[in-house]
Amino acid sequence: DGGAPVVLAEATNSVGADWSEDGRIVFADDEGQGLRVVSDQGGTAQNLGAAFPESVAFSWPQWLPGSDRLIAGGLLLDPAEGEATPVVAATNHLVPIPVGYLVEMIGNTLSASRFDGVQGRVTSPLIPVLSGIRGEIYGQGQWDVTPGGTLVYAEGGSLNEGPFAWVDPDGSRTRLDLP
Repeated sequence: DGGAPVVLAEATNSVGADWSEDGRIVFADDEGQGLRVVSDQGGTAQNLGAAFPESVAFSWPQWLPGSDRLIAGGLLLDPAEGEATPVVAATNHLVPIPVGYLVEMIGNTLSASRFDGVQGRVTSPLIPVLSGIRGEIYGQGQWDVTPGGTLVYAEGGSLNEGPFAWVDPDGSRTRLDLP
């Protein structure tokens, strides 16, 4: 059953989070205006966002594999140096995977480009990989990539397009005809 939920840190209107290999959880707080990190054991979240200019948005932060650097909102973030370097044109959710790619969703198509994590730069054109991924209202898609490169996703269009339904604990559905 997994046990009871445990509060790790206080967060307000979080816009994404990622768990590092060494047990740190980074999350975008206050609708992407803040960037915080907390131990997977819980405690007081540390503010990483103070190192960056106020104009930086931190939506959907992701750790670079094996690094203390992050990607969030199309930027490569280096908290130790306070540097925010553009990696790609504006996008909501980029996922760097250890096999050397940067994966992103545009519309409801998942695309990938080669990515040099050491240099922090894209090294190939963006290539469509898979269409028909379910998208959320704010641009986040229902997909993720494991550290080994396995893609997991939900099929579908935008949440703005699909029918709404009540789902009972027994799994039965009742469609809601909303405008």
